Parts: sequence; structure tokens; C-alpha cells
Amino acid sequence: MIKKLLLIGIALLGFLTLQSTTREAESRQILKRLIEINSKISSLKVTVLMSERVENKMANKKADFKLAYNPVKIYLKQEYPNKGMEVLYNEALYGKKAVINPNSFPWINLTLDPLGNTMRAGQHHSIFKSGYAYLVSVLDHLLNKYSDSYDKMVLNQGIVKYNNVYCHKIVFDDPNFKYVDYTVQPGENLEILSRKLKVNDYMIYTMNKNIKSFEDITPGLTIKVPNDYARKIIVYIDRDILLPLGLEIYDEKGLFQEYIYSNIQVNPHLKPQEFEKEYPEYGF
Repeated sequence: MIKKLLLIGIALLGFLTLQSTTREAESRQILKRLIEINSKISSLKVTVLMSERVENKMANKKADFKLAYNPVKIYLKQEYPNKGMEVLYNEALYGKKAVINPNSFPWINLTLDPLGNTMRAGQHHSIFKSGYAYLVSVLDHLLNKYSDSYDKMVLNQGIVKYNNVYCHKIVFDDPNFKYVDYTVQPGENLEILSRKLKVNDYMIYTMNKNIKSFEDITPGLTIKVPNDYARKIIVYIDRDILLPLGLEIYDEKGLFQEYIYSNIQVNPHLKPQEFEKEYPEYGF
């Protein structure tokens, strides 16, 4: 009897191990397809609900985006907290500045640096990281960096319902997450540094009181930077279109960012006029 129970236990353990191995292999394929699909996006329309921790409180924003790549063009209209506020970036027409219709006082269009402190105040990302491209590049980087530890760090939790849509739930758990010293190199600002290291520049900004500006930091300055993007990332990937519907991102304190995507249109036809102030549907 004992021998029989032992054999059953060994068989069950083998089945569970095989099931786990199969799930992790499946998650590799899902993430590989997500990265591949993202690489083929040339334009995007999407609504994003953003929750970001600012001064130890979660700040919520919701906006509709139109994005074109190569060259980069961006239009967004905020639903809240600043209802009706519009932002337009089109370097060919307006140089390296964003045009803002605040839809409130001072009731005139503003022209601001997208990487400057005024536009970055309370924002975890610059407008150049709108959409999927940057956060998917972070996932790609982490999967390559920790390819030998994949089975220990990536957990496929199967199909779940997320906002009434069936999604793959994949968790990336990074026990290596920590802060390390970094010496700023000539020509680097926080946007450049975040892309180089595949981390979040707002996290760097808040960690270093000697950094006063997003767009200008002193070469040779030693600062603290995260060695990876986050302590934990949870991705909800639409089962049909294989793009994220949700991202939950945690640091050592807890939830740091959450992004919920809806009304997704991949590679829609966007007319050139949709990135001009005079477009009739806009309020500039």
C-alpha cells in the first residue's frame, strides 16, 4: 500500500512538473509574439487609464492617444483630471516642442519642451513613451538579461478575465531589483539614461535630490539608479490580439504604476491633418 502511494506521489509530481514546464514554454511563445507584434506597429489609437505613484499617493489620469511612428507624431486628449486638455507633437511643423491646449486658464496655446520640468511634473513618462513601444522594450530587455533564470522569474498564471476580456496573465518577479551607483556621462539626460538602462526616469528623479531637472543633469555626477525596471511586473495580454490590456508595476514599496488599455486600434490610417493644430476636431 505504501509503495503504491509512493508511486502515485511520484507520478503526480512528474505531472505537475511537466505542466509547469509546458506553461513556462507557452509564456515564452506568448511574450515572443507580443514583442513581434509590437515591432510591426506603425500607428496606434488607444485609450489609457494611468495610475502612477507621485509623492506617495496614486494619481489617476485618463487620455485618448493617436500615435504615429517614423517620424514620431503624437496627439492626446485628456479625459481627466484636466478634461479637454490637448497635447500635440509634430517636429516637422512645430520643432522639438509640444503644443498644449490647456482648455483652462490662461486660455491660450502653450509651447513647451516635452522633456522639461513643466511637462514632466507628476508624470512617470515623457509623451515619447506613450503607447506600448517602451514598456514592451523593457520586457524584451529583461527576458534577454535573465534568459538563464527565466523559469524561476517568469510565472504563467494561465487565462484570466481582465476587464471582461480573456487574457494571459504573466508575472515577472525580479528578486535582483535594487539601486546602484551610476556616473552620469556627457550628453545624458533622464530620458536618454532611462532608455539606455531600460529603467524609469521618474524613479531616478525622485531617488536623487541632487537632480533638479529632467532634461539636464551634470556629467560626472554619481547618482542612484534602479538596476532593473521594477521589482515585479504583471502583464495581462489579450488572448486574441496578443497585446497588453493591463500592466501592474511594483517597486520595493508596492504598486508604482498601473496602465489599463482600451479602444485599441493597431495601424489605423491617420491622416497628416490629424497631427496639425488646425484639425477641425481639435480645440487648439
